[in-house]
Amino acid sequence: MKKIILSSLIFSFLVPTISPAASAFSHHKIEKKEIDFTKEPAKYLGEIYNDYHFFKIDEGIKKAEKALKIIDKIYKKNPNAEIKDPSLNWKKAYQIKSTIHTLLGMLYFRKALDVATESKEKESEYLRKILKEKKELTDEDIEKLSKIAEKQRKILEVKSKKYANLSLDHFKKAIEVFPDNPYPHFQLAKFYLTAGERELAEKELVETAKIFVKWKDFKALNSLIDFLKEAGADTALIKKLEDLKRNNG
Repeated sequence: MKKIILSSLIFSFLVPTISPAASAFSHHKIEKKEIDFTKEPAKYLGEIYNDYHFFKIDEGIKKAEKALKIIDKIYKKNPNAEIKDPSLNWKKAYQIKSTIHTLLGMLYFRKALDVATESKEKESEYLRKILKEKKELTDEDIEKLSKIAEKQRKILEVKSKKYANLSLDHFKKAIEVFPDNPYPHFQLAKFYLTAGERELAEKELVETAKIFVKWKDFKALNSLIDFLKEAGADTALIKKLEDLKRNNG
């Protein structure tokens, strides 16, 4: 139970603060007009974040993939090239590339989780239908329901694995491009918690804390510690993070 609670609180902690760049663009309202990433990158990234927040997952993925292609060309020429947009706190190509990979990881992870919901809804839809028509289930109804459940389970397994792997890949790419970006580490911890990989999750949480210390962003570190305490995380993990703060603050 602790593992589930911890995962949900980590999610709520991270979403409002994906990155310093996000803090600059997340307040932008969704606009009806199409935003040009090359002209207004902060607003464009903010729109992707809004798509994630409002469960427009496929739209967000499409926009993020488009932005990634653009930033990749700039990154290949010069990773340190600066994007001229005063709304961006992170202006360098590698920083923006890392942010986009993080957003894609978040979007694909949510898509992987949504597959499970869709599967259950299809099972429930059939069950409601036959219960409405009949007072009780026949052996034939039960067998059909069982086959539907098995079919949906297989679809779930294939789709969920596909999207989960894409999510994991993007988080790792975000870290590879910009190792000092704490937020893909943080999202990776959430990913591992959901997968039941507690040790890997805690390793990523410690790495997140170390990067906050490196940035001297003790406000973010304190927020992380407070949320983990509220979530009922292991005392050993809490102590490790508090020692980091005490020895470097």
